[in-house]
Amino acid sequence: MSSVELDPRAGELLLQIAERHAFRHHAAVNLRGHGLQYLGGSRELREYLQELDFHLGLLEDVERIHGELGGQGLDDAVMLRLERVPYPASRLELSCCLSVTRRGERAAAKSYVECVHPGFADVARRVLEAERGTREEDILVDFCRHEDQRAIAQEYWSRWIRLSLGSVGRIGTRTDQLTVELGLRDRPAEEVIRMFLDDLEPLGQACKLSLPPLDEVEAELPEDLRSRFPTRKA
Repeated sequence: MSSVELDPRAGELLLQIAERHAFRHHAAVNLRGHGLQYLGGSRELREYLQELDFHLGLLEDVERIHGELGGQGLDDAVMLRLERVPYPASRLELSCCLSVTRRGERAAAKSYVECVHPGFADVARRVLEAERGTREEDILVDFCRHEDQRAIAQEYWSRWIRLSLGSVGRIGTRTDQLTVELGLRDRPAEEVIRMFLDDLEPLGQACKLSLPPLDEVEAELPEDLRSRFPTRKA
């Protein structure tokens, strides 16, 4: 572990950050492992296995950091959250899932690049430097060219956006503020969500898919972000 002097208040927050990172990368491994059943051909399988191995390496690093910080019970905490994560039920949903969650991973990583803990900063940089292919987006765009098929894509799109928003953290809490004040993250959860939605927008437009209805979103959002979500007609 680095000898960088950290604010004493950072200890508990760093353990929470480690838990969030571990959940994110463990979920990435599980989703890709589950998705192997929908793939065909050695090239595609190899690409997915390489991406799975990449996230497994990040997970191992986060587990190491958590241990160095004196943390315990990481597996139990992460597994409890993972039980609530669904698995894609088709090749289309896998494409939708990865198209959305990769953007969530990148938005979260951007906020940790300048983290005062070098281990977390390194993990974030590696996520951002990783190549992001377009195969999943291409599958989704092609499927959505057919208007009669778009409803099922919209269902998957909304599901994985809701799940991704729920993994960012609560907006405007004292913990959210303190994380930025102590240099553990360079922007609050609100800005992470904004980056995520901005990154999603071009793909959503290409597929003619909308964000999920506001009343389906559990995250507490400020008005400017709430206005980006559709509301149900009375």
